[in-house]
Amino acid sequence: MKEKKTLLFLVRHGETEWNSQQRYQGQTDSRLNAKGRRQARAAARRLAKIKFDAIYASDLKRAAECAEIIAAPHKLKVQTDAALRERCFGVLEGLTRSEGQKHSWWKAFEASDAFAAPPGGETRGQMRRRVVALAKQIAARHEGENILIVAHGGTITQIIGHILGISPRSHTRIKLRLDNCSLSIVQAGPDRTGLLLLNDTSHLFPKAAVSVLAAMEDRAT
Repeated sequence: MKEKKTLLFLVRHGETEWNSQQRYQGQTDSRLNAKGRRQARAAARRLAKIKFDAIYASDLKRAAECAEIIAAPHKLKVQTDAALRERCFGVLEGLTRSEGQKHSWWKAFEASDAFAAPPGGETRGQMRRRVVALAKQIAARHEGENILIVAHGGTITQIIGHILGISPRSHTRIKLRLDNCSLSIVQAGPDRTGLLLLNDTSHLFPKAAVSVLAAMEDRAT
């Protein structure tokens, strides 16, 4: 019997003010800024013709609002879940990297980030377990369907890291960068799992994407 393809469309939320200031956001419940809402509308246009069977999102405002904007053309209810939240960064939340470096605990945290949590936060391993457990449940619940998940950079990289066999500890060496409102797609299933698309932002910069493709075609001819 041919395996049914279950596709998870993973979208990182649009920009917030703390994103623009490069502050650790974690589980602080910030909202999208004006640019973030424009990005969400661009993602909605990109995904408008995809038939989704369900839409899930982190319950934090920046992800839930982005999901609602994308969900509007599909007439689907967004199902929120706290398990899709960003990693909790504890006392780091609200700080920039340079501000964090001023604290006595910074060097110890930076040296052991692959294993330890920032004060009051969670480890990468703890985050991986909660995120992947829910992703597996969603994939099993919607076998053979197209599912949209709107979440956070850390959340999505943990799902992708699991699929690619990258351990939480290796994330400090292997950087999976995801831009705001980027699209990644994974295929999930008992027999075949893989990464089909990573950090695609062509819907945010359509003119630039066309120029890049044209340049690539010129070099190929």
